Amino acid sequence: VFALVSDSKKNVIDDLFLGTFYLQHRGQEYCGLSTFDGSEIKVRTHRGMVRETFSSDLDGLEGYMGIGHCSLRDRQPILVDSKLGQFTICFSGNIINLSELLNRLKAEGHTFATSTAIEVLAKLVAKGSDFVDGIERMGNTVKGSYALAVLTKEGVYVARDKRGYRPLILGKREDGTLAAASESCSFNNLGIKIFRDVEPGEIVYL
Repeated sequence: VFALVSDSKKNVIDDLFLGTFYLQHRGQEYCGLSTFDGSEIKVRTHRGMVRETFSSDLDGLEGYMGIGHCSLRDRQPILVDSKLGQFTICFSGNIINLSELLNRLKAEGHTFATSTAIEVLAKLVAKGSDFVDGIERMGNTVKGSYALAVLTKEGVYVARDKRGYRPLILGKREDGTLAAASESCSFNNLGIKIFRDVEPGEIVYL
């Protein structure tokens, strides 16, 4: 999981690409980038590795904030349209009670395109009265581990499970760019300095 928000609304797509690429060792099957440019949320995913698939496919993804993901299992981020508005979401982790949550949501009338963990998390977040409430409710419902990033039209929310099983680090650059990443290796070549860890159970708004 990687996230960037430019305080000066500078285009971050190149740094978002690089920061996500530096996390390639965490997942080699799928990768994805999502950005917001002030008017629309955009998302693009590929099967394969970041550098090979995105090096020539960044046009149209310009934006001043965004999230990126590398996965061993499925395509992320995914785009959701909900009562909270549009958002994209990605996570790293393992949801132990996934089957139970799927059955519960289906009984409530929800439909699924993939039945993946990230789609379940997205629907749980979307049930909140706002994004913080939705992420809190999701965190109280799931059993397992996660590091989460949610891109909205207002900003990026990042969160960590209550037991802190999955790492999530905050960073800041001199130009005011804020960042979050699963590992600090995403920061090293981008001039981003570690600020602190996201605490277990904490939700941070960038």
